[in-house]
Amino acid sequence: SGLAFDGSGNLFVLSAANRIRKIDATTHIITTISGTGIAGYTGDGGPASAAEISTGTELFVDTGGNIFFDDGRNHIRRIDGATQIITTYAGHDTGYYNGEGVARLSAGIDPRSITGNRQGYVYFSDRYNQRIREITPAGLVYTLAGTGVHGFSGDGGPADTAQIYNPETLVLDSCNNIIFDDNQNIRIRKIDYTATPTITIGDGDAADNLVLCYGMPVTFVAAATLPGYAPVYQWKINGVAVGSSSPYYTYTPVNGDSIQCLLTSNLYCVTTNTAISNTLHLVVDSLTVPIITLSGVASAGIGDTVTVTTTITGGSSSYLLHWKNHGIEFATTTGPTVSYIKTMDIDSITASLASNGRGCYDSAFSGGKIITHSTAVPGTAASLPQATCYPNPAHDVLYVAADMELQTVEVTDMVGRSVVLPTTIAPNRHQADLITTHLSPGLYFIKLNNSHVVRFVKM
Repeated sequence: SGLAFDGSGNLFVLSAANRIRKIDATTHIITTISGTGIAGYTGDGGPASAAEISTGTELFVDTGGNIFFDDGRNHIRRIDGATQIITTYAGHDTGYYNGEGVARLSAGIDPRSITGNRQGYVYFSDRYNQRIREITPAGLVYTLAGTGVHGFSGDGGPADTAQIYNPETLVLDSCNNIIFDDNQNIRIRKIDYTATPTITIGDGDAADNLVLCYGMPVTFVAAATLPGYAPVYQWKINGVAVGSSSPYYTYTPVNGDSIQCLLTSNLYCVTTNTAISNTLHLVVDSLTVPIITLSGVASAGIGDTVTVTTTITGGSSSYLLHWKNHGIEFATTTGPTVSYIKTMDIDSITASLASNGRGCYDSAFSGGKIITHSTAVPGTAASLPQATCYPNPAHDVLYVAADMELQTVEVTDMVGRSVVLPTTIAPNRHQADLITTHLSPGLYFIKLNNSHVVRFVKM
């Protein structure tokens, strides 16, 4: 109507004297907000009080205190609630309909009544274009009702295929339904915007196909429309209610299970407040246990680099291997091989597999690969110099003693990376002190004079 209240209770009046006036809710003092009393279309970008306006039929005040009104000249104008600056909000010099999705300042409109909602949509009756239209928050104009041909038809069907005749006043109810005066048809009509909530569920995985594996938990996700601000989700397994009210439910499925979710919306403006999801019928595959075999040399010289290779049968193409020597892990790989430095002792290498790929693959363990030390190195086993280290296992300091003159001492990890750089020993020394505080727990090797190797454990 030509009257509208803002959120503070102030009353705004669209006067027949080409003015918009305000009656203060507290003081009851009346002031002019816009218009000079002279009919016109001037002042865009300036103070609304200095602009010429033409009296239209109705005005609307949004939640931000902004005033929208039709000027009777194919425009909707807007007065900013904070700055009181007036601008053209929609329309241009011709009022002829020129299509859907047109930018508001390029749209041909013949506005007669204006309202809006909290989401930033503006609605108006486009009288002689025989339509009810909306302006979206993005600034585009679309038809909600009417075909552009005057008449009366379409009750009970889609509004955009119904005929209407010179619509005028329109209002929104609390559910955003539009109620308007179909003037020449002498009827009050309603565009129903109530809707029904919906819900669908899935396992939240990007894969197109559900692959569920025995003993593995799965998180199911519910996606709802119109759930309200405090929806209730009731998950059901084989028809039995389970879980708490959440759009997520995690459990370990059994082959043959069926899962669905019931949504209860607390929205007021819905045709029904409950919706039942699609049903997922679950197929759970058993786990395949891969077989791992190890291959490589049977013996190697002390300090040599040794490579061990796995052959994996029945496993995923994406996996992680954990390598151990005498039960102590020394490397992880995503490929089938590992290389490490040979010790004096007999090595017992094992590998365990964990699948990274999507599929039902269990973890698996190899047998041991025994690698002895080779005697085909300089000297014989009987003539090799003797060396020892203590305390072993070590904590902060490790002492190395040998029956040979020490020239250099280096510490490496299981894959040959230097963790204590080669240290030059003073002449005629048979002992070295090594600081091991910074080393992580694990198995390490001391290389003496670039050849002789002693193993120790850091605790």
